[in-house]
Parts: sequence; structure tokens; C-alpha cells
Amino acid sequence: MHPIVVLLFDGLADRAHASLGGRTANEAARTPNLDALAARGSNGVLYAIGPGRAPSSEVAHWSMLGYLPEEFPNRAVLEALGAEQEVNPEDVFAFAALRPAEERNGALWLTGRPRYGDEEEAKALVERF
Repeated sequence: MHPIVVLLFDGLADRAHASLGGRTANEAARTPNLDALAARGSNGVLYAIGPGRAPSSEVAHWSMLGYLPEEFPNRAVLEALGAEQEVNPEDVFAFAALRPAEERNGALWLTGRPRYGDEEEAKALVERF
């Protein structure tokens, strides 16, 4: 039996830009290590819920594991289970991720990933509603 390694580049998609000669950042990047891995392995594209449709990451991952989209319990349930929280099928779960942001030219830009340790800020935000 041979070992299998699956590399999933979630969120790697990009848009072409004129400053890169009409290429994406991925197309313009120098990638000798990825090129070497690709040359030694099998490559493909998976349409998680069909061609031309872009599901959320969690639904796409769920599909890669062999489950149907309608079997997906929702991200909030998976996050709760991952945090070792007891999940009762009678309960309603919601998922929210606070992300750092900054104002740029009158618009808010998300500037980072969700952080742990924001419990007090999250609690204050929820209590405002």
C-alpha cells in the first residue's frame, strides 16, 4: 500500500490583473516546489456541487469526503463539535467570526482571520441586539 497525501489549496483562486500581464498572482508566481509535487502526483479538479457553481469551503470539503450537500449539518454545528460543545438536534446554532478590519478610503476592509480571545467583545456585540 502506498501513502496518500492530499493537498487542498482552499482559497487559492484569484483574478487576473493588468499589472501581472493579465495573469493571476498564482500564474505569475514562481512555484518550483509546487511544480515538482504536481509533476510527481495526480492532479485534477473537483466540482463539489457541479460545474459553474462555487460552494462555501465547508460544503466543498464535505463533498470531498463523500457526503451530499443536503447532508451538511451546517458550519455552526461543525464549529460547535470542534470546540467540544454538546450539540442537541433540537437546538438552533449560529456561527459568527469576528474579523479585524480597518477603514480604507471610506470602506471597511477585512484585514485578518478570526482570533481567539475575543469572547468579551463578541458578548458585548451580541448584547447590543
